[in-house]
Amino acid sequence: MARNRRNKFAHRAIVWGVFVESAHRRRGLGALLLARAIELARGWPGIEYVDLSVSDGSPEARALYERLGFVVWGREPEATQVAGRRYDEHHMTLRLRP
Repeated sequence: MARNRRNKFAHRAIVWGVFVESAHRRRGLGALLLARAIELARGWPGIEYVDLSVSDGSPEARALYERLGFVVWGREPEATQVAGRRYDEHHMTLRLRP
């Protein structure tokens, strides 16, 4: 989690990485981690949004983000490539305050 430092975007925070080892998945750890990050952002003065991106190759992560209230606002076609396969990236946001 990081606060955007550029003046025009100082009302936004960004989650730049969430990862849970496969052996520890499906235990709610990702949800706990992200809930704590959101709580942290809520405590930062002036932050109204939390942004993140998720790959088409991570449907479980996208489902988690949606359960926590994030909504997709855009899609970047073929943004990443892994083992010769390309994946779209979905940009998501969570509004913390009006």
